[in-house]
Amino acid sequence: MGKLSRYSLYKEIENLGDDRLKEACRINIQLLDGLEEVFLSDGHDPASLGIADSDFLNEVEQKIALIKDISTQSEEGKRLFTKMKGLVEQYKEKGAFDYKSASNLFNKIIGYLANYNSDILEGEKEIQFEGIEKGNLPQVFLSSAYDDRLLSLALFKKLYNDGVYLFVDWMHYPDRGEPDEVKPRLMEAMNESSQLLFLRTPNSELGISGNTYIRPWCTWELGKFSALKPNEIYLYNFYAVEKHKDKIDLYIKLYDMKFFDHIEDGKLVDMA
Repeated sequence: MGKLSRYSLYKEIENLGDDRLKEACRINIQLLDGLEEVFLSDGHDPASLGIADSDFLNEVEQKIALIKDISTQSEEGKRLFTKMKGLVEQYKEKGAFDYKSASNLFNKIIGYLANYNSDILEGEKEIQFEGIEKGNLPQVFLSSAYDDRLLSLALFKKLYNDGVYLFVDWMHYPDRGEPDEVKPRLMEAMNESSQLLFLRTPNSELGISGNTYIRPWCTWELGKFSALKPNEIYLYNFYAVEKHKDKIDLYIKLYDMKFFDHIEDGKLVDMA
């Protein structure tokens, strides 16, 4: 399995669903193509990449211009386009632009896209993958933020193609319900899963100041799974982070997380 990115995952589902879902995938793909590569984890310090800072900002501006025709097909897309244009103007007015600025800008782009994706998926109560059945595939439980639904949908498709059935709660139970209803369902799914895959927030990966805590539901899932199946919790880093400087290092140690690298014989395998 090659290096995962949001771009590559959204390519997996670009022809899935109705026109609104296809629009969302096209916008994400168009914006992330080329920009995301700067921040992908590959074992070295991203600050050493030598970004031409002004070029990065110019490229973001060009990417936003390219999505205009796509984004204006829906009200959600129009709002995204307006917010993205305003974001670039803010950074242009600041003048100085360095790697930290690029990280902050990219993090905000990911955040705006996540909110837009979530708005689009509000109208998608059920999404069907043609020919998809769990069968005898090993199951992995996904713990992630609810707003990352488009990403979790794409990750489901990718892992299924690689021989793993990813349990994504909102795909099984679109109407989440009250906590007393949700917890038994999640416990049942965790008991049926051999491993857990945790997706973190981009700002903690990119070293952005602000909230770096794990969301309450994810904390509950990690704690329960750790008690059920110790040493079977995996974390995936999309973007470059020095592990010894990790802003959620406490959680990594608490739940004995491993860093997911690839799938082998139907199981998540950590970095060598």
